Amino acid sequence: MYSCCPLCSFFVRTVAFFLVAMLLCASLVPMRVLGQVSSAPTLLRLSADREEYNANSFLEILEDRTGKLSFKEISAQENMQAFTRYTGTSDPNFGHTTSVYWVRLTLEFSQEVLTSAKAHHDWFLEIPYPQLDHIVFFTPNLSVSPEPPNITATQAYTAAYTAAYTVSYTARQSGDMLPFADGRDISYRMPCFRLPQPTSLTNTGIHTDSSSARRMDGAQTMTVYLRLESQGSMTFPIMFRTGEAMSRHIANEQFLLGIFYGILLVMIGYNLFVYISLRDASYLFYVAYILCYGMFLFIWNGLAFQYLWGNAPVWHNRSVIVFMGFSGLSIFVFSQNYLNTRHFAPRMHRFMNVMMAYFLVGMLLAFILPYSTAIRFMYGAPIFTLPIIVGVSVICLRKGYRPARYFLVAWVLLLTSISMAALRNLNLLPSGILTVYGLQIGSALEIFLLSLGLADRINVIKQEKKIAQDEALRSTELMIETLRQSEQELESKVRERTLELENANEEISRALDIQTEQSREIELANTALQEKNIIIEQERERSDELLLNILPRSIATRLMAGEKLIADRFESVSVLFADLAGFTVFASKTSPEELVGMLDTVFSEFDAIAQEHGLEKIKTIGDCYMAVAGLPLPQHDHATRTANTALAMQQVIANLSTMFDISLEMRVGLHSGSVVAGVIGKRKFAYDLWGDTVNIASRMESQGIAGKIHCSDIFAERLVQETKNAPTQDYICSPRGEIEIKGKGRMNTVWLERA
Repeated sequence: MYSCCPLCSFFVRTVAFFLVAMLLCASLVPMRVLGQVSSAPTLLRLSADREEYNANSFLEILEDRTGKLSFKEISAQENMQAFTRYTGTSDPNFGHTTSVYWVRLTLEFSQEVLTSAKAHHDWFLEIPYPQLDHIVFFTPNLSVSPEPPNITATQAYTAAYTAAYTVSYTARQSGDMLPFADGRDISYRMPCFRLPQPTSLTNTGIHTDSSSARRMDGAQTMTVYLRLESQGSMTFPIMFRTGEAMSRHIANEQFLLGIFYGILLVMIGYNLFVYISLRDASYLFYVAYILCYGMFLFIWNGLAFQYLWGNAPVWHNRSVIVFMGFSGLSIFVFSQNYLNTRHFAPRMHRFMNVMMAYFLVGMLLAFILPYSTAIRFMYGAPIFTLPIIVGVSVICLRKGYRPARYFLVAWVLLLTSISMAALRNLNLLPSGILTVYGLQIGSALEIFLLSLGLADRINVIKQEKKIAQDEALRSTELMIETLRQSEQELESKVRERTLELENANEEISRALDIQTEQSREIELANTALQEKNIIIEQERERSDELLLNILPRSIATRLMAGEKLIADRFESVSVLFADLAGFTVFASKTSPEELVGMLDTVFSEFDAIAQEHGLEKIKTIGDCYMAVAGLPLPQHDHATRTANTALAMQQVIANLSTMFDISLEMRVGLHSGSVVAGVIGKRKFAYDLWGDTVNIASRMESQGIAGKIHCSDIFAERLVQETKNAPTQDYICSPRGEIEIKGKGRMNTVWLERA
């Protein structure tokens, strides 16, 4: 056991070490990374073979310390030399500042972009930092108007910007101090602006200088401006993406964030269950911490502003500080309970109470002081929290508290990532993958390690119970031994007397009878156990059969083999969507029994057809039927199988119309391409598909005509390729022409019929 003073001395040394290390790292990072004064615009060339660009190295920046410069002033010919080229290797980050920053960027659309089909695709400018307050984006007008453009702006900016507009530029606004829907061309958590179509640009208003918009080599240029103002960190990385690349980026990002927040929800549910089972307050405090910290990340990532309070920008800014405070409070409450600091480190327990008061004060300041002052006050908390948590963990570990091992490693990783994010926002560390995404990375590692720590805590509790049980067992054995000795003494006296000997013989006889009865009971128990094992085996076989009814056999086999996450990509499959036309009207006039009976007959016939042609039924939704060919086992003729299935389904519908004496027609949509397939669900499994192929097949069905099979030209080409060597052609593909497909633009489609 260590004395209190050496432990406090060790803690002081730990705090000093972390603070000195952080300040040393901060001293090695430059505060500003700007180059020479720009003499000519630096062009960012947008070509047809790329879909996204990082524009940081092409930025020209002007700092407006007064915040009073207008767009007319900064875009004037005599002020063009005032812009400075940004030459940093990381994202532009100027820390907390009251200055307004103007950014100029000159884009060049190559001739390939202007002449190719991709010229009609949208280009988007994205600022992947959701904490900026006010952003104004100036783009050239596509036609000259004699009046200044009429834009929507807040009261603080309307007068200044309206006076500054010229007829050649249009201003759009965004930022987290405006309602979420204002100024956003797409519903996305990051500020994002759509660029004007390059093919529509005219020579008027493209440059603020006298250079021509369209050059001799056919390329076309456009100069855009950004005005940035924020009470938080002045960080503005800039990306350019096409509309398709933007859609993929958002989808991938939402998928990953969904996994991360799904992990948080799973951990909340798991620890609540453990708390209900064990009644250990540590699990309840841990759940509170995950809730508070997860909500803080939800706000910090801009998702809360997008989905929860998009019309409350002032509260959104304050909520960052409020939930940062709640996170800090829950950290210290959980740490005190988990580490039992009241017992192992009483002085540090009181110091942690002081830190909780610090967080409470910071939360109150969020509603009293300006945001920039309150957030600076709160940013200091994670830097001090790290050495405090580490020091207390080491103290508890040195005093023999084993669960502190996991706790120490987990909080070092998490709080280091938080401190790096805070130092980045103070411009003491550069922007990078560890500083930008450090919160998510550290959180994932922290959740994993703390889960191990809590499990280890359960093991410690079990060991303590086992020790107590062993002590009780030893006491029982000692008592039994004492009784045995007394019995031996009694037997020696019994042997001296004949009557006592007879009584002893009777006792032995009774013991034998008891043993016989016990043997009989053991046999009955073994028989009952065997019967239960048989029942369990029957239930297991039934469970396997049920699993095979809802999942493909190969997928069910992988799942039963213990594979946790089943997700596969298939590069070439054919997807079928079929929907009964006019079913809603029919259902409203039909009794439930007749309706369900008719649907059962239809889908049973469809199931038989799909099995006959080797298709995998995915699901039915109402009167819609979805199937796929080419997975989970690849099929080289999946388009042929799908076409035969669709034609057979049409014949079934015709036969059933006669059988039920009703008018039934069906729309069918077909498309070929790549998909992602996998199993989702924990208790109720579902094998499902995702990807553009599924969406396009659905669009083929929904935009088709009742009684016809509507397929994409990609599917038709695949079908022709598969059947080109056949002795006879069984299909007729009649062109429908080019139609507008929701989410994909215009596509050529065909009607499929049997020859």
